[in-house]
Amino acid sequence: MFEIHHHWLAVSAYVTFISIYLLYLYRKDGNKRKLTFSIALFVSSLSYIGLFLGLIPFSLENVSTLWYNIFTLTSLPILFAIVLATHERYLRIKNYDMIFYPFLILTTIIIGFVFIPYKLELFPTLLRQILSLEVIIVLIYNYYNTRKIDNLYFFFYIICGTVAGISFPLEYGYLSAFSFLCSYVFLTLIFIRNEPTSSNSKMGIGNYFSLEERLKNAEERYKQLFNTIPDALVLLSQDGTILDANSSLAANFELSPKEMMGRNIYDFLPTKIYENRKNYANLALESGKIQTNQDERNDKFLFNMYIPVIMDDGTNLLVLSRDITETIRAQGEKEEKINDLRNTELATLSIMEDMQEANTNLELVRKEVLDKNEELTTTMEEMQALNEELSVAREQLLDLNKNLESKVEERTDKIEKLLQQKNAFIHQLGHDLKTPITPLHTLLPIVQKKCTDEKINEMITICIDKVRYMKELVQNTLELARMNSPGFEIQLSDINLFESIDRIVHSGSFNYDANNIQVENLIPSDIQIKADNLRFEEIINNLVSNAVKYSPEGGNIYLKAEETKDDMIEIIIQDNGMGMTKEQIDHIFDEFYKADESRHDFTSTGLGLSICKTIIEKHQGTIWVESQGLGKGSTFHFTLQKSKKQEN
Repeated sequence: MFEIHHHWLAVSAYVTFISIYLLYLYRKDGNKRKLTFSIALFVSSLSYIGLFLGLIPFSLENVSTLWYNIFTLTSLPILFAIVLATHERYLRIKNYDMIFYPFLILTTIIIGFVFIPYKLELFPTLLRQILSLEVIIVLIYNYYNTRKIDNLYFFFYIICGTVAGISFPLEYGYLSAFSFLCSYVFLTLIFIRNEPTSSNSKMGIGNYFSLEERLKNAEERYKQLFNTIPDALVLLSQDGTILDANSSLAANFELSPKEMMGRNIYDFLPTKIYENRKNYANLALESGKIQTNQDERNDKFLFNMYIPVIMDDGTNLLVLSRDITETIRAQGEKEEKINDLRNTELATLSIMEDMQEANTNLELVRKEVLDKNEELTTTMEEMQALNEELSVAREQLLDLNKNLESKVEERTDKIEKLLQQKNAFIHQLGHDLKTPITPLHTLLPIVQKKCTDEKINEMITICIDKVRYMKELVQNTLELARMNSPGFEIQLSDINLFESIDRIVHSGSFNYDANNIQVENLIPSDIQIKADNLRFEEIINNLVSNAVKYSPEGGNIYLKAEETKDDMIEIIIQDNGMGMTKEQIDHIFDEFYKADESRHDFTSTGLGLSICKTIIEKHQGTIWVESQGLGKGSTFHFTLQKSKKQEN
């Protein structure tokens, strides 16, 4: 029967787990250094199986030859792996297979020695002591040079292993098991801390296991360099399949590099250009030498370089394309200037010949001029008389201009006074109208509640509607007059369009629900505008209320927004209501205009859209409406400034 020793079972399980974990890491990144330690640890775990099953007692004299050899030999592979890890940097062997396969052969030989029919006592112990001492010296030297704690972990592994080896024959079982466990914990810490280091040349032993990570970092740096080159770069297979493309090339086709990979370059080029470039590409692949050419595409001149690249899967082609439009144009301008100079030289020679002929003609003309001088003398006297008349006329014009300026100033003063009188009249009229309307608006509902006569109640209801209409008319008229006054100012702030409209629509939802009208906010959540928050809310309330008023029961209203080419935000309110004719569209923003003649029942003041237009124009925006005709709905558009917050 086996006698289970739980402390040795813990050590065996831990060593086996670390061996399997390193095997998993090797499957993940292909680092054979981790496979080396996985094999070494697995071999070491064989002796612990005998310990926790009670097959290897503390008194090694009574153990069988097989288990004695297992106990003494299985600790050697992990020691060999540590020797390789601490000495590889000094061996400077580029191909790790030259280390891995000899280690694998040596480990196989050691396992073979286990089955020798007599006990190996002196040689394994002596070899283990020599290697441990040498490793301790190297680790101390490495730590002195690098100050990396990874070297100390190996050092403590050896020390703990030594303590375990000494305490075992002294029959300190728990101390021996605890020391072995501590040694493997220190070994585990090295694998946990094997992250890639910085550019510091003094690297700890932990970097021994991070080769793949450093290769990945190098690949990322290559990718970053590849994508930051301003020229278009693409790596092609021999049949034209895109193996890799940089950001400059992908941007030309409004795609990402990943979207281009796997497709054929033929898909992106016109047939004529593709055939021309294909000839140069084939020539580069066949000759193994770099080929170049130039071509023109989309009014751009491109210089192309075809570079054959030998890779693991054969010879591929790296194509570089550079925009040389400015260079070609500069050369063209230079040639034009040279041609102009040549033409100028020829023209100068021609002019010299013409000048000789002109001198002869000038002599003839001189004689004619002398004859004309006498006629000009008489004409000059007539011109002097005309100049005197013009001077008199000029003085008269100056007097007229002075009178005109004074009249313009008088008219300007009169206009300003009229505008002031108009504003004063509107404000006084509004005050005079609001004075009787306010008590009527307050008292009539109270009177209606106390009146029991049904007919009188109906008449009071009509009076209340009229008073409400008059109150809204006075308020809207005063507001429109105040907006048109020179002193009116708006307070701009950054507004999230989606959130503001969502809040406005939600606050008035009871009006839509009463008519079973669905209002949908389809505005993107990242659009920001620059507007007066209070006035913007007034615009949206007016336009949405107007859409609800003219929409049938169960109708739909959509709110949308998009950015225009001139960095403005266009806001759209679309309904499927009664629609409008062209004549109604032409007058819809006029003051006191009502599109529906049948609604002249004092339910609308006709000023809502005029107020919206005034507010939007104060924001440097525009408003307009579109409709396909009666019964086909209406779409209101208006623009506001885009917030700089969104641009950032």
